[in-house]
Amino acid sequence: MRTTTHRKVTLSTRILAAVTLAAILAPAGPPAWASQEQGNRAYTMAQGIPEYRIGPEDKLRIRIWTGVEAREYEVVVQADGNIFLPFVGLASMRAGDRSALELRDEIVEQLRESYREPAAEVIVTEKLARLATILGEVRTTVRGETGPGRYPLPGRIRLVDFITEHGGLTDEADLNRAQVTRGDETILYSLSRAIFQNDESQNPILDAGDLIYIPALSTNSRKLLVFGEVARPGLLELTDDIPISEAIALVGGFTSDAHKSSVVVVRGGLENPVVLNSNWESLQRGDLTQDLTVQDGDMIFVGRRRLATFTDVMYAFALPLSTIYTTVLISNSAGNSN
Repeated sequence: MRTTTHRKVTLSTRILAAVTLAAILAPAGPPAWASQEQGNRAYTMAQGIPEYRIGPEDKLRIRIWTGVEAREYEVVVQADGNIFLPFVGLASMRAGDRSALELRDEIVEQLRESYREPAAEVIVTEKLARLATILGEVRTTVRGETGPGRYPLPGRIRLVDFITEHGGLTDEADLNRAQVTRGDETILYSLSRAIFQNDESQNPILDAGDLIYIPALSTNSRKLLVFGEVARPGLLELTDDIPISEAIALVGGFTSDAHKSSVVVVRGGLENPVVLNSNWESLQRGDLTQDLTVQDGDMIFVGRRRLATFTDVMYAFALPLSTIYTTVLISNSAGNSN
């Protein structure tokens, strides 16, 4: 009975250790706003077209034609979102949170009360209300409004287009770890996938107030834990995702006792760990599908026997929590000191 009880306690502790390490190293899932366009403060839909959403401090040029005379006004949107038009039948009007088309239609509608066939035109000459900040590895050129800074959003615009308009990326930019912070939530995006694979899930539509940070390759590392039957088990810090064959090579290769037909990768956070298998013997025979790409936060285990079940895999991850925390803290401290 003592032996059974001891094994249950040990197993649960080891499972907790393994899953906790995955939670520490794995990136968090995307927040709710990452895939939503509704409620965006930078643009509004007008007649099915995404249009810039007017706001305080924006400058407008408004032309009015009554059928008898034409007048033009330059106005600034006030803090309460209103504008003042010194024209009979108009005076104060709400412009904030409307598009130029919506404001034009409202002006024409009010003028119809006094004029038979009025017309109007509204142009936003300076967009100052909806801003986003970009920092880090952004190129500064001789052209204006490039490099790190705070810039107006022109309306509906995606991350890659915004970066391109303001100088583009430097040679040191980490394409796989772009950060967008909205409110108190931050999500990582792969600009490499957005640019080269046209992956819109990695190219979000920006919103007013967004903070974009493009880190340098030299300051951003991915952490992989490799242990078991390898020459130098431990924590790897890399600047990019790599194939599992390269990860194994970086820790000195297999020991003579390694069971190469079932190299295990555990991926995912606390809620949903996923177990992947790579058959090294098949890879050596030319099956490149076995050369899995390992990612930030992955744990790679090479055992002495084939691990048949998820419980077996978790049981193999026998690092105590104190060792996990010590390893991660030492790694982080070393990175900060540099």
